[in-house]
Amino acid sequence: MTDHGTKPAIILVEDDRMTLKELGTEVEAAFPQFELYTYSNERSFRGALPELHHANPQLFLIDVMLRWDDPRPDPVSPPSDAAQEGFFRAGIRLARLIHHTPELATTPVILFSALDKLDVESDVTRFADGSVHSVVSKTGSFEPLFRAARRALAS
Repeated sequence: MTDHGTKPAIILVEDDRMTLKELGTEVEAAFPQFELYTYSNERSFRGALPELHHANPQLFLIDVMLRWDDPRPDPVSPPSDAAQEGFFRAGIRLARLIHHTPELATTPVILFSALDKLDVESDVTRFADGSVHSVVSKTGSFEPLFRAARRALAS
């Protein structure tokens, strides 16, 4: 992990490159007091997780459906939990990992998804071990996500 600076951080995990770029730009504009770290797949986030506490993250924004890795000639096999559970609930899996990392366990996690919010919330209740602050539906606007982020950062 590259040292971005001394500001506290917001961590963004989104596998759609266009959404990652657009949302990243909007997050930086809406929350200039934070350094933004971005990850485009589950593998890169998991690789950074052991050292991520050094970035002083104050919030995680994670897409629910994430691919394991970017396409590559020599693919890296996923760990057994990712292989068994697949990409449909990868964000929930990452929220669990954050929750079970002592230095990050109390950092709020907001999941966002194009999936039906009630369906995601049901799975969050069943599988996320209390690790998710809120679930936000992807819409044409990032404002619902930013409202949830402001609430999480204020709590």
